[in-house]
Parts: sequence; structure tokens; C-alpha cells
Amino acid sequence: MCLPVNLDHKKVDKQKLNELITKLGLQERRTSLPNELSGGQQQRVAIGRSLLQEPLLILADEPTRKPR
Repeated sequence: MCLPVNLDHKKVDKQKLNELITKLGLQERRTSLPNELSGGQQQRVAIGRSLLQEPLLILADEPTRKPR
């Protein structure tokens, strides 16, 4: 999730990262590689990447739901 932030030479807010991982239900997949994630998990990681950058607006082309 941190790659875009790192590429921008910014510091990652570890607390916010941990909150996002928990909210997105990805705690147990924290060290998994992309090819080890399901399609839904990959989508949640993409959403997390967006939210980590604190954008004013996110445009999404598919409906999403809160993970259980």
C-alpha cells in the first residue's frame, strides 16, 4: 500500500496505514504479495492506496461495499 507514497518521497503515516489495513480487513494479508491476494483483496488494497494519500475526491468505476 505504501508504494505510491514512497515513490513520491513522502513519509508514510504508520498509524493511518494500520487503521486502513484494519478497516479494509487485510490484517492477515499484510505481508502477502499481489499474486497471493484474491481479486477483492487487490481492489481493497487499491482503495487503501488512494485513501492513504488523503485525496479530496476519489472517482471509482465500480460499486464497492464495506468489508465484513
